[in-house]
Amino acid sequence: MDPNEIESVSVLKDAAASIYGIRAAGGVILVTTKKGNKSGKVDINYSFNQSFQTFLGMPEGVGAVDYMLMTNEKNKHNFDANFISNQPPKFSYNDIKPWLDGTYKETNWIDLAFKDTAPQLMHNLNVNGGSDKISYFFNLGYQKQDGVFKSGDLNYDKYNFRSNVTVDITKGLKAQVLASGMMDEKNQPYTDLWTIYKYAWNQIPTKQVFANDNPLYPSVIDDNMNPAIITEADKVGLKTFKQKNFVGQLNLQYDIPGIKGLNAKALYNVDYNVSDNNEIRREYTLYTYKADTDTYLPSKVQSPSRVRRSYYTRFNTLSSLSLNYANTFFNDHNIAATLVYEQSHQTGDNFYAQRDTEIPVDYLFGGLPNGQMQGGMDINGLNDIAFQSIIGRLNYDYKGKYLAEFIFRRDGSNKYQPGTSDQFGFFPGVSVGWVVTKENFFRNLIPENILGSLKFRASYGKQGDERGRAFNYLSGFNYPVNSYIFGSSAVNGSSQRLGNPGLSWAVNTKKNIAVDFSFLGGKLDGTFEVFRSDRTGLEATPAVALPGTVGADVPQININSDRVQGMDLILSHRSTIGNVGLNISGNIGTTRAQWLNILQGRAGNERENWKNGQVNRYQNIWWGPEYAGQFTNYQQIYNYAVNMGGGNNGVIPGDYYYQDWNEDGEINDKDDHPIATNDIPLVNYGMSIGVAYKGFDVNVLLQGAAGVYVQYDELFAEPLAFERSSLTRFLDSWHTVDPNANIYDPNTQWTPGFYPAMGSPRAKGTKAVQNASYLRVKTLELGYTIPAIALQKIGVKKLRVYVNSYNLATFTGLKNYDPEHQGPKPGEDFGVALGGYTYPMNRTFNLGANITF
Repeated sequence: MDPNEIESVSVLKDAAASIYGIRAAGGVILVTTKKGNKSGKVDINYSFNQSFQTFLGMPEGVGAVDYMLMTNEKNKHNFDANFISNQPPKFSYNDIKPWLDGTYKETNWIDLAFKDTAPQLMHNLNVNGGSDKISYFFNLGYQKQDGVFKSGDLNYDKYNFRSNVTVDITKGLKAQVLASGMMDEKNQPYTDLWTIYKYAWNQIPTKQVFANDNPLYPSVIDDNMNPAIITEADKVGLKTFKQKNFVGQLNLQYDIPGIKGLNAKALYNVDYNVSDNNEIRREYTLYTYKADTDTYLPSKVQSPSRVRRSYYTRFNTLSSLSLNYANTFFNDHNIAATLVYEQSHQTGDNFYAQRDTEIPVDYLFGGLPNGQMQGGMDINGLNDIAFQSIIGRLNYDYKGKYLAEFIFRRDGSNKYQPGTSDQFGFFPGVSVGWVVTKENFFRNLIPENILGSLKFRASYGKQGDERGRAFNYLSGFNYPVNSYIFGSSAVNGSSQRLGNPGLSWAVNTKKNIAVDFSFLGGKLDGTFEVFRSDRTGLEATPAVALPGTVGADVPQININSDRVQGMDLILSHRSTIGNVGLNISGNIGTTRAQWLNILQGRAGNERENWKNGQVNRYQNIWWGPEYAGQFTNYQQIYNYAVNMGGGNNGVIPGDYYYQDWNEDGEINDKDDHPIATNDIPLVNYGMSIGVAYKGFDVNVLLQGAAGVYVQYDELFAEPLAFERSSLTRFLDSWHTVDPNANIYDPNTQWTPGFYPAMGSPRAKGTKAVQNASYLRVKTLELGYTIPAIALQKIGVKKLRVYVNSYNLATFTGLKNYDPEHQGPKPGEDFGVALGGYTYPMNRTFNLGANITF
């Protein structure tokens, strides 16, 4: 959403969130957009923002000389089958000298592929106003963002609009028409972005962009991934992702005459989303130069050229009718009640087609005619889901002192077997509150100017959770397949999975206890909350193998359960001292998740069952050995009684050693034990500080996390991995004082480093899993609002100019990495975090203005 159209944001995570929708089991973020005013005045607001982004924590590769020296060091470290290989250096002095004296020019692949800065531009125009009968708010926004590729082929454009109109049609009848839309387009080279980052960061600096330095012939290098070429869309092709979204809503409210406080509401909402993606893969040529014949040998890459078009649509509707009543009886008893009927329908469809091409056109008709047309659907994008609900809510409070809320939902879904009790679920909830400071006895104890408000509240409720795939109560089939004859009939389909007609809703049971308080006349406000959420009946597939004669998979059942629990503390301060206004708000929260029951097969032995078992164990746990230190000399290695593998042959100074956790005299996977959580922080915290003085304002946002750990892979964890280059951080490694010395000679002199020597085993366990706790200056902004009297002559009501920066500074104990740079998670495949080859965090500098006419 465009931030210029947002009025307020609030978060609900207790049972009270149920009223806001069938998918509120995980909590609700309520975003209220701006509406017009009935003052008769019209305000026109224009805002402009120009920003420049730079990479935060961009990895840096070594130069040619360092690469060759590191390779020679690794070559020396070759101990195979208990014998020292004594391999000669890969690069001799004569090989290194031309690079050392500048005769040869090294290639800085990172500088070739990436710019230092990337611009971003935002414009926004909105109008709000109205009269006693109508109010309106209109908003238009535009955003243009360039990427950091020097080719300019990574960019993003977005247009958005919003229209909120409220009309008093007749006495007691009000209509609200809300509409919003967004259209964006992202362009990038055909090569996946993570692949570009990977090869820009690890390509060898002695390789050249062009064969024989001839710009007509881009050179063949490792995996045909020439970073200077794969960032250029006119050479490798282009991916274009277009998305259009429209949301429209009509609200009618009628105050029913004759009954004070009673009204009826009707709502209809549509949400239509289209994704239209185009991929053009271009065949291109790389060359190898043969000096003896002065010729260039071509190598075709990405052959043949191909065009692929994919199209996704999603259409959601929501309609509801409600009766609402609110009234006060005998001055002290306040009652509010709501009864709602709601139904929603969600459909999704998709299709793709692709053809190999011979001519360079962007359309499918330009493809080869013989069997190249392919079409298909992504099953995850196909859906036809409907929900039906009846919701009730009753609120009561006595003098604002004692508060109670009762809520229920009866939800039904076509995901479950029609006509059965499993299709519908009943989910009640209750909340109570007590404002202690409204009690007379309390006011006699503590004056109001000390403790202005103290409120205790608690809630308990159940909510339905329908995250499972639709129609799992039905058996599925693959069609068509090769025909088989059964009896006298030809069968052209095969069973894919068995259905379970007993599948039903998972249930989320929520418990919250909280206290809200206000001290010193509102100068110190706060909330402390403890919460727990238990989900039962989560769908899972039993780890049971059916006989091949069944020809289908085991159906899913409602069996898994988990728990999420934690606490939050929010404190805020607001004061004015003379001409200085001060606002401070801080928050800290901790959350942990654990499995209460999870369906999993037994392992081969008790230890494996213990290690892999997840029941009643916190989620997101890293396992590994305990780091114990680094060997500093051969005497220490000889005296180390624990076998780290191969009788410790090949171990050299600088290598890591680990704790023999099970005391069996060996270091192996049996020494693995829980060592850390992963990249989901145990604790999140933040603070905002705002100071205003005579038109000037300074705003700071601090954000941090504790109890968060990361581990990196491939070139982030090992220099010269896969015979590629190295990052500069690994220059701080153990190495011999004499580059030609024998590393297995106990008398060899060593220079210590942070990392072990080239070719040593990479870090693991607590040495590899690093604490990524941090505190970040997320935002720092300085603004100035020009006095209104100075603007009157030019017809401007308000003008504020500002400069700010995002991600300005970070404080962390993590060495060589940005703490929010994603790495692989424990137990997950390389592809989940792409080995750390993800777009780095950005530091952004902005200049902007807000003008009101």
